[in-house]
Amino acid sequence: MLKIQTTHHADNGLTVALIGTIGREYLGELEDVVGRAARDRQRLSFDLSQVRLVDREAVGFLASAMERGARLAGCPAYLREWLRLESRCSPAAASERRRTCV
Repeated sequence: MLKIQTTHHADNGLTVALIGTIGREYLGELEDVVGRAARDRQRLSFDLSQVRLVDREAVGFLASAMERGARLAGCPAYLREWLRLESRCSPAAASERRRTCV
């Protein structure tokens, strides 16, 4: 189960706190969040500090979101490593992932 909490900031930022397990069944809803943030030109950040488990599709979604400018805050160590291992991008993209997943 995944709980999604959004917080809008005065500086045009949007933080999306994800709580629980991120599975493929939630990716459509999360894709909508990313799309709305892009449409509204908001700086998007996912707070992953309360994420307990992710599946492979969720890792792919998070990697794609980072490539589109989203920041991952509170990223668990296992997830940072998985994103690194799953990366099939150039070394420059892998470097960008290290900077945006903290």
